[in-house]
Amino acid sequence: RVQSEFPFGGNTSIEVKVDAPVERTFHFRMPEWSEQSSISINGETMTPSLKQGYAEVRRVWNSGDSVRLEFVMKVNKKFSRYEVDVNRGRLALTRGPLVYCLEQVDNGPNLDAVTIASDANFSAEECSDVLGGIMALTGPAVREQTDSGELYSDRPPTEEKITATAVPYYAWNNRGPGEMLVWVRRAVD
Repeated sequence: RVQSEFPFGGNTSIEVKVDAPVERTFHFRMPEWSEQSSISINGETMTPSLKQGYAEVRRVWNSGDSVRLEFVMKVNKKFSRYEVDVNRGRLALTRGPLVYCLEQVDNGPNLDAVTIASDANFSAEECSDVLGGIMALTGPAVREQTDSGELYSDRPPTEEKITATAVPYYAWNNRGPGEMLVWVRRAVD
């Protein structure tokens, strides 16, 4: 029996149910997105060997044995290779197994005017009123604004500090029409 907080939380509990004790190897996925993870069996932390991203645990399993997997789910920024020209100078926000995006409904129009610094600190916030409950990311960003209606100007755009909100990519386009952006311009320091 498996109970998991995925995809928004990093804890999973597994209760073993068998008719009689049985020796088996369980393979638990240890995802790369979690920099810190742990496995405990019946409350005892262990460090099993890893093979191709899976922790292998071989033992005699009894009914009622309890396995707990814990994965730290921090907000990460992803940067694509320089050769991907449409993503050059941009970053994407991820947390755990999910990719996030900006939506117009949260951040206003002209999402390409928003920039995020490489070292911006984003945090996860529960939004129970969106699609039955999701985890959104919020953090500091800047919206560039031009003062003139001219196509080209001798003055750089002004910068307005804003709080950007990102939602899981799978959840976009459920709160009305508008823009969406995964790869956000990276602020230049």
